[in-house]
Amino acid sequence: MIASRYNYYIKHGDLTIIFNGISERFIYVSNKNIDSFRNLIDNPDVNRDIHPYHIDQFHKNGFIVDSDYDERISVNHKYSYKQFKNIYRIMLLPTYECNLRCWYCTQKHESIHMSEDILKRVRLNISSAISSGKYATIMLDWFGGEPLLAYDEILALTSYTAQLCSKHNMTFICGITTNGTLLDSEKISKLRDVGITSYQITIDGIKSEHDSIKRLSNKSAFEKTLENIRLILPHTPCTLRFNYTHKNLKPQELITQVSERIPENLRKNIRFSIHKVWQEDVCNINKSDVNHLFTLAKDNHLNPDMPSYDMCYADQQNFFCIFPNGKVGKCA
Repeated sequence: MIASRYNYYIKHGDLTIIFNGISERFIYVSNKNIDSFRNLIDNPDVNRDIHPYHIDQFHKNGFIVDSDYDERISVNHKYSYKQFKNIYRIMLLPTYECNLRCWYCTQKHESIHMSEDILKRVRLNISSAISSGKYATIMLDWFGGEPLLAYDEILALTSYTAQLCSKHNMTFICGITTNGTLLDSEKISKLRDVGITSYQITIDGIKSEHDSIKRLSNKSAFEKTLENIRLILPHTPCTLRFNYTHKNLKPQELITQVSERIPENLRKNIRFSIHKVWQEDVCNINKSDVNHLFTLAKDNHLNPDMPSYDMCYADQQNFFCIFPNGKVGKCA
């Protein structure tokens, strides 16, 4: 046996993380013991009789592999699997316009909407993918701008695709990324009826901070957003994305305010996703605050997660974006 070529040793304070890039397993080892662990992994045959349990565990978890095994087979398999070759996925941006002006947004919010001719071409594209017989699943992702400014178009195209998938016994998955302020109970109900299967909605901190970024003229954007999430959760999963900076990272206040507005019996359908705003320098962030936020969210059954290093959806073989002007690309 030999050590995997995909083992990484990452120092983290008084500890070293031993991480394997193929199995994605990791071990925390104190720095004073790291040389002993490294010796076990780098010399498995020598240490096999002395430390059989450790060698067996390292082998099971991918830190050690059989001498004649080509790990590139696993890499290629993992890459191929992550490409989701049996899924045909389109991200649709029906408009660049938005009813809000968040400071960190990268969109220019041009007044462009998908024309009926472009929507017709999208329908033809979807129909062709379904009739090809190459795919088991069709995925639509509504994005923007604020996609709900094209609410009627979303209803029509989602319904069209869902019905066509049903006719051909195919799985249909459809998500929407929205700021949540244009929703109401009627729209949520209709979106569910036509086939929306998930939401992603962002908050930018506690109520006062969220409302200072997402400004509505006559109401609190924070209250409106959380109210709509409460209406979504009984029947549809929702990712509540928190965009943080060093200024709005207030774990206790934020989790308290969210928990007060989302009943515990609805939280099984929520995922609290923690993301740093891309313009924020990571050096400004107190990592203990991020860890505390994660722990509080977990303790309050908000099902937290943080970004993982994985293949981007743009690398999926059958993924592409269609923009409001009809142009096609691989990234929004």
